[in-house]
Amino acid sequence: MRINIKELEQSMLQKLLQAGNMEEIMNDIRWQKYINTSLVTLGIATAKQRQLAKIGYPHLQDLSITEKIDTLGKIFESSHIFEVKNQCLYFLDQHKQKKLDITHWGSIKDWVRYVDNWAHSDGLSSIFSMMLQHHLDVLYPQLVQWNKSNNLWERRQSVVCLFYYSRTRKQFLSFEQSIELITNLLDDKEYYVQKGLGWALREASNVYYEFTYDFILQHIHQIKPAAYSAAIEKLHPAHREEVRLMRKKKSTF
Repeated sequence: MRINIKELEQSMLQKLLQAGNMEEIMNDIRWQKYINTSLVTLGIATAKQRQLAKIGYPHLQDLSITEKIDTLGKIFESSHIFEVKNQCLYFLDQHKQKKLDITHWGSIKDWVRYVDNWAHSDGLSSIFSMMLQHHLDVLYPQLVQWNKSNNLWERRQSVVCLFYYSRTRKQFLSFEQSIELITNLLDDKEYYVQKGLGWALREASNVYYEFTYDFILQHIHQIKPAAYSAAIEKLHPAHREEVRLMRKKKSTF
């Protein structure tokens, strides 16, 4: 079934505008600055956006799950509106537990190419992390590739999805595989890569506490300020204090 992509995107935009305040300025600069994006941001509440995505769109009703993903992938690639891209991500999020399988990976993994902000990056991390736990052998080579990418959002993705909201998952890559990807980015100069690295270490402590704690101690003077606070957030209080004292000391590495 042939879908008019522009028509579907316009339908999404109109429903979003109706859900928001049509009298307000369309581009919400405050939100745009907060997520540091070049996209147009409408400033519509997340709950309203998710409600629209749950209701769905008539254009998609008769499509298979694969056709829906391919169609929404084209919109995610071409749209210049933050909330329209969110509609595409929320669809994947609704189906990540049961309907997304490895046959969809080839299409979904390419969405990261069209990310320019941490919010959309984390939205994909949530989806990728669920697929990762069931298909470690398939997704790991892609993480290795992203880890060396010139695209900062691909590098961020290579570590954030490793342990994304770890308490909701049951299977993970080994500590050795995971920490190799994290180690490769310790000196990365991009702020959002470092923020993602800190988050990865924070969540890793929920899964591999002693290993993660030892890693932080060993690399305490190499961990960048942007990553540091999140990296030690989940450590036991006594361990956090030990790490802080070590960080204050002059590096001997």
